[in-house]
Amino acid sequence: MEVEITTEGDSSHISVTGRIDSYSSPDLEKQIDEKLPETAKFAILNLAGLEYISSAGLRIILMLQKRLKVRGGEAVIAAPPDFVKKILHISGFNSIFQIFETLDQATAYMKKQAGV
Repeated sequence: MEVEITTEGDSSHISVTGRIDSYSSPDLEKQIDEKLPETAKFAILNLAGLEYISSAGLRIILMLQKRLKVRGGEAVIAAPPDFVKKILHISGFNSIFQIFETLDQATAYMKKQAGV
């Protein structure tokens, strides 16, 4: 699993490639804890390169959403592969997250939410 986190203002972009499972999810959680600034209110989770996600990975994503909601923001999911989208829908995450087909759609939505 590879994670890249960039932040501009109060918005962060989190790109995850590879697998998020019980083995790699602690690393994802650690990177979010260390690299996501306290000032971040909004985040785009770019899952275009995700090959697999387990319940452990879903837990980390849910924790991120809860953290940002407390700050008055939110996380959205961008470009999940079809099998990941299916898992998100089966687990009910489509009622917790905005899920966008493309990164551009997610970016436009987040800019609107952030008032940019």
